[in-house]
Parts: sequence; C-alpha cells; structure tokens
Amino acid sequence: MGAITLARLGGDEGVGHLLGNALVFGGVLGEAAYVLLAKRIAGTVPVVTASLWMQGFSAAMLLPLSLPGLGAMAALAEPSLAGLLVFHSLTASVLCLLLWYAGLRRVPAGVAGIFTAFLPASSSLVAVAVLGEAFTAVHGVGFVLMGASLLLATWARGRG
Repeated sequence: MGAITLARLGGDEGVGHLLGNALVFGGVLGEAAYVLLAKRIAGTVPVVTASLWMQGFSAAMLLPLSLPGLGAMAALAEPSLAGLLVFHSLTASVLCLLLWYAGLRRVPAGVAGIFTAFLPASSSLVAVAVLGEAFTAVHGVGFVLMGASLLLATWARGRG
C-alpha cells in the first residue's frame, strides 16, 4: 500500500487522494485494533463465543453508519440478494472468524497482524482480474514488499 501511495504523491488527485489515504490509514488502525482485541478475547473464551462477541462489537460500531440506509432493507427480501447475504454471512463472517480465532490461539498477535496484509492484496488481485484495473510495476513492488514482510515476520519465529 505504501508503494502505491508513494508512487502517486506527484499526481494531481489533490484532496481526494489525501482523503483516500486517510481512509486507508483509518482502516489499518481499525484492523490493528481488531486483531489486538481479538487476540485478547481468543485466549480467554471459546472460539465460538469470541466470534459472537466480535460480531456484536462490529455491529455496534457500524450501526450508526447504517441508519441512513434503513429504508432500503426491503430489497433484502429478493431471493437472489437474500441468498448472497446468507452466503456472505456464513463464509466471511462465521467460517472465517472461527478459523481466525482458532489460529489466534496458536500464534502471537504480531504475526496474525502481518497476515491481515492478505486483505488488500486479494482486493488488488480482484481489481486487476475482475474489474480490469491495470497491474503496474508499483503494484508488483507492493506485492514483493508484502511477501517480504510475511517472510520476515514468520521465518525468524519458526527458527527460534
């Protein structure tokens, strides 16, 4: 992410670019807080309970942002959209969190935090493969840096 941001510093995006960087930085801070809170919870309660607590915490944090869209909830009754919502809930929210908390019991929070880099990496790959975004050398540098950070964070741990 840093490589892409630095490559665009000379561009003419202006305030939108700064706002985008601030939003990404806020997302990184939120993800870091989530990992640390999840690590604390995962060590003290069963995995299913930790997943439930974090889903509740996430819902409480996002509730104020969802209030303007409450009028559109009737659209969720459409079968195809409801099916996608159920699929997403079971995979991204339930299955992934159960696996995440089971893994957090076995690795330090710092190592788990490094692996959150897969989220923007997979998003970038989807943007290139599905949405037709151009893959540039800057993206390649970013992927190399991400891979190096994963190796540095996990390699020394396995040797010690």
